[in-house]
This record gives sequence, structure tokens and C-alpha cells, in this order.
Amino acid sequence: MNARRHSSGLTLIELLVTLTVAAVLLGIAIPSYKFILVTNRLASTANDFVVGIRQAQAEAVRRNAPTQFCSNVADTNGADDLGASCGTSAGAVYVLNSDGTRTKIYTAPNVPADLSLSASGAGVTALRFTGQGLAQAVGGSGPYTGLVADIYTSELSDSNHRCVYLTTGSLVSSCTYTSASEGCPADEPASCQ
Repeated sequence: MNARRHSSGLTLIELLVTLTVAAVLLGIAIPSYKFILVTNRLASTANDFVVGIRQAQAEAVRRNAPTQFCSNVADTNGADDLGASCGTSAGAVYVLNSDGTRTKIYTAPNVPADLSLSASGAGVTALRFTGQGLAQAVGGSGPYTGLVADIYTSELSDSNHRCVYLTTGSLVSSCTYTSASEGCPADEPASCQ
């Protein structure tokens, strides 16, 4: 009698087919994973800036004292004591105490290496909040309306800007801007919520 041998294991063809399928799946998954990581870093950094603005506003009202949301460009922070505290700590928040001292109430967000603040080089807008909770641009007058921060990455070909806006000195919003070739518009688009 001829007994058939049953072997357990994979043939060379089965192994090659399995490796090919795995390589195709990895080739599809890795770019998607990178896209998710970068968009999450953009959103997280923008949210950190929104939190900083809201913190500056809340502390100004709570303490009935000026607070400042800092720019990454030292010259735009102002030359007074409160502005000089900022240095280039974009998103940090300082308060001017009643005795004239300054206290940091919010630490500048950590901006990942693959992100930059403002593709145009203008930097983050420095905002000064009054005890009523209204912000104006440092050196400006009246409630500020416009772009506060353009958080940008060159790792993506589109939807690579996260824009943070302030309206009438008090309402903060953040949205994704889809143009790869230009930065966030100075005025908040209607589609930004």
C-alpha cells in the first residue's frame, strides 16, 4: 500500500502570495497612517492655541487685569513689561498683577518639528485682553477680528493649514484651510466654524 504523506507547512508559492498581499496592504496603510498622524498634530496644536486664548480671556475677567496671549515674534509683543515677558513664546499667556509683577498662567504649546507657525512668516498675532475679556492686537485699538495663528505643515499636499481666528475680540474659532499654495486668509472664511 501506498501511504500518502501529509506535510504541514506552506509551499513556496503560498508563502510568496502571502508576502505579496502583506506588502500591498502595508503600502496602502503607511501613507494613510502618516496622514492621520500629521492631521492630528495640526489639530492638537491648533487646539492648544485656542485653549491659550480662552485662558487669557478667562483670567483677564477673573482677575480684572490685563493678560497677554504672546506672539512668536518678540517685536509684536510690545515693549512694556507684559509684552517683554513673552519673548518668542508663541501661545504663552501672562497676566499683569496688581503689584506690577507678571505671572505666566499658560505655557506656550509645544509645536512639533514638522509644523510651523505661519507659512507667510507673519507669525502669531499678539493679543492683549482687558478686564472685560475683550482682546485687541498689541499696538492696535478696538476689539480684534482676524487671523491669530496659521499652523502649517509641508508634509501634506492639501488641507495643510489649521487657522485660528478671533472675532470681535472674544469669539475663538479654528478650521482647516485646504489651499496648499497659500496661507490662511486674514479674514475668517464663512466655512470656518
